[in-house]
Amino acid sequence: MNDDAVSHRGMLRNMLKQGFTPRQDLSEFTDNSLSAAATKMCLWICTINNILCFSDDAGMKKDLGAAFRFHERSLPSLQHGRFGIGAKFAMVCLTLLKSIVHVFTRPNEGDPIKQLTIDYPRAVEMDRLTINPHGIEMECVPTWEQYAIDPAGKGTVIHLPSDKSIVQEIVSMITSDKVENNLLFEIGTTYHAFLSDNKTYQINVDDKIYDVIPIDRLCWDEVDEKMEVTLNVYYNPENHSVIRAYYQDPFSKLYGWRIKKNEKGKRHFMIGNPPDNFVSLGPIAVQLAYSSDWVTLLEDTLVHCGIVVPDARGRGKIAASLGGTEIKRNGKVVKVLPVKKTCSGHKGAYPFHENTKVRISFDAVKIDQILDDDSITMDDVFNTQVNKSELNEETIKKSVWEAVRQLRYDYGQQIYKRASPQIEDSESEEEPDLPTEPLVVPASAPMPAVKSAAKPAAMPLAKPAAKPAAKPAVAASSPPSNQIMPKPAVAISFPAAEPSSVAPLPVAPLTVASLSVASLTVAPSPAASSHEPVASVTQISAHIRNTSKCPQDIIKLLESIYITYAPHFNMICDNPESIVIKSGLSADYAALVRIEESLKELSHNE
Repeated sequence: MNDDAVSHRGMLRNMLKQGFTPRQDLSEFTDNSLSAAATKMCLWICTINNILCFSDDAGMKKDLGAAFRFHERSLPSLQHGRFGIGAKFAMVCLTLLKSIVHVFTRPNEGDPIKQLTIDYPRAVEMDRLTINPHGIEMECVPTWEQYAIDPAGKGTVIHLPSDKSIVQEIVSMITSDKVENNLLFEIGTTYHAFLSDNKTYQINVDDKIYDVIPIDRLCWDEVDEKMEVTLNVYYNPENHSVIRAYYQDPFSKLYGWRIKKNEKGKRHFMIGNPPDNFVSLGPIAVQLAYSSDWVTLLEDTLVHCGIVVPDARGRGKIAASLGGTEIKRNGKVVKVLPVKKTCSGHKGAYPFHENTKVRISFDAVKIDQILDDDSITMDDVFNTQVNKSELNEETIKKSVWEAVRQLRYDYGQQIYKRASPQIEDSESEEEPDLPTEPLVVPASAPMPAVKSAAKPAAMPLAKPAAKPAAKPAVAASSPPSNQIMPKPAVAISFPAAEPSSVAPLPVAPLTVASLSVASLTVAPSPAASSHEPVASVTQISAHIRNTSKCPQDIIKLLESIYITYAPHFNMICDNPESIVIKSGLSADYAALVRIEESLKELSHNE
């Protein structure tokens, strides 16, 4: 290549505008170390002089000049790199082209130390970047001795004087108490597979040591609910855009591939084997795991990273930050997609879908694949770019992503139905299209028994009580919806109720100055205008049995009760019992019963 054919100054400045972040820059150095078979890595940070230094115990076998030459492009491989330019982007972005970078390496024990000096300020000034490796200079020997993992052995050291703002940003990520910002958590999850294989990663900030530990978001070795499915990817050599993922569906036991086919967007499973002329690109492993409380499973590792783990009431946000779907390339997690909101089907199933995590693992190439510049590889299936974090579901070939989505949906449905055997199958087992916005999921998904509605700190007007995620098992047969219970003279009697699996929350002693059942009147529900008005709380159950035909009737009745009893709401304690009167209304009815029983108890204590 003729170096005069491009402007070095313009190329370097354009590299600053490619959207790389400091955490992605550091990841590029880690990728190179692991590709060189390093077992020990260390990031050194000096906040006094704004120095960043990355070192490992693996020397560069490749020619040092070729390794940092910008137009040295590599073919896809089982290593982490894709285009052979990631580390060069990292050095440009971490220095902002304002400082001189030194690279030192000793390929093998006993070899001389090699040095490469990259003077970015001079390159910008002269419009020429010089790459000229040589033996280590005497004045640079102290740098090697200070930062090398083993000064007497093999290894590599990259010394970068950085900008103060960048150093401060990196340090703030190391000490962050938030999952979404914490660098220790990100490195531990990104390189979980490698760190679990007797490899170590340390961060030294002004001589304070932080140990990075392997963190598995799916807690694969701890969870009981898990499943793995293999997708076999093929492409049509006559039309490279035709790529299909074939697999045996674990639920129907049929073999085929999935596609979104008709104009309504319904997904279809096409039964059959790949055509004889299709070429295999290799397997994709899809792991699915479910837990009702991921935060508790990961709590010890979160605390190790310095992340604050709130109590049960504040875990929704941290649960969402743990992510929903991992995409893992060549053993490294290159992207974590957020949890998506479930918007259709049985509402009781929502927490089961939202608490199902997925890991998609693939190798960029097959071990026996012969490559050239025109070869189709798994990187083409996932549309892998220089900045691998740009990967998202829209870039993945549709057959692959449709298979993953449907597997996740069917798996969540299976868990839900096993936990709630009384639920009938929906008309369609195809996963509905999901919205793109992330969801803040509850820290713990409810299990089959009905849980008590959460008691808010303040009473919101005209707002229904929170519904449990799953429906309760029916202990006794439900009376017909048109059956009217006789109104009791003193206190109402209820059918036998199945106790919840959750103990009632402790409530402080209640004191009521003046409260009587006769004074607690409720405005009739608009949906019940043709029936007997509700004169007191003791008539609620009969009213529900007589007038409720759909959950909307219950919601309207709840709103009227809330408006009437808002001043007394803080005195109402949770009742762990629930009454089942009709499938689909049990959660709302249980909320009414808790209000009724509590108000009666308050009035009787007068």
